[in-house]
Amino acid sequence: MAVNQIEAMKASFTFLIILCSYIAEAQLTITPGGSLHLTGNAQLTLQNMSFVNNGSFFPDSGTVLFTGNKDQSIGGTQTISFFDLIIDMQHPKMVSLLSPISVGKRIYFENGYLFAGNYDVNLGRTAILQNEFENQRLWTDGTGRVIATRNIDNVINALPGNMGLSITIDKNLGDVIVRRGYLSPGGGGLPSSALRYYEIVPEFKPANPGMTLRLKYWDNELNGVDENNLQVFHSPDGAIWNNLGFSARSTTNDWVERDDVQLFGRYALAFSTGALPVIFASIQGRCEGGKTIISWQTAQEQNSLHFDIQRQEMGVWKTIGTVFSAGNSNALRSYSFADTDP
Repeated sequence: MAVNQIEAMKASFTFLIILCSYIAEAQLTITPGGSLHLTGNAQLTLQNMSFVNNGSFFPDSGTVLFTGNKDQSIGGTQTISFFDLIIDMQHPKMVSLLSPISVGKRIYFENGYLFAGNYDVNLGRTAILQNEFENQRLWTDGTGRVIATRNIDNVINALPGNMGLSITIDKNLGDVIVRRGYLSPGGGGLPSSALRYYEIVPEFKPANPGMTLRLKYWDNELNGVDENNLQVFHSPDGAIWNNLGFSARSTTNDWVERDDVQLFGRYALAFSTGALPVIFASIQGRCEGGKTIISWQTAQEQNSLHFDIQRQEMGVWKTIGTVFSAGNSNALRSYSFADTDP
């Protein structure tokens, strides 16, 4: 179906095309010089139809719904901006991007996938991803990303674009661009990682930002990594990565958290299989006077910063204390920590 000029005045309308089986794909095409206007809250439903914009598309505050039991696509030579985009595909069918898109309100997942390919999805300042789950979400095995811009100033558990990254900070970062990518980022110092990374680019970079970051993932993004060992890795440029460890994690709810983060750039989840920069001589635990006493000795330390003591509560590991370490040592060093509320 080719559209030269259509203006939708009713609350909703649907394009339905009955095709013979030899036609491979149906599509709604806006031809060069043509335009399609969704007026008010109109809804455009594309059932087993792809969307091609070679002209002008004006979504207003309308909804575009992709539904059906066949793979569909979104593409064309011209800019494609949706207001409200709904994906309701029979699993495991998907809608694939053949060009970048932007969204004004939301991308809502009823069923199925939006496959980004090598193209970005821009949520701007207002749009969100909504109702993402394992089998209904935005993903890609290409270079495409989902991007959101939000103002971050003294916030608790801010979720830019609802993309799975939570930020807590008591300082002003100004306008922050957050990008979510899907390939294992690669680079030196990064072992096998989950197929998801986040990038944080702030307008302002205060000294000692002390952020708490919680990174969400899905089980089918683990890429063979044991989620019980996931830790947060950071890179300023994607070339060299450093292990930041973790402060808490939940394998039930699929997230890893790290507090007191001082750096911006890229973050990924991975499990370091390399040797620790510490050689332990002993680790012991005992109960004493209503307390749990943990003591340990190191025989050698190389560029160590501190030890985090963690306790599991309801399946979630939480940091309950920190003991600073020697840094560099070839002598026997002794440490201890008392859990006063075991």
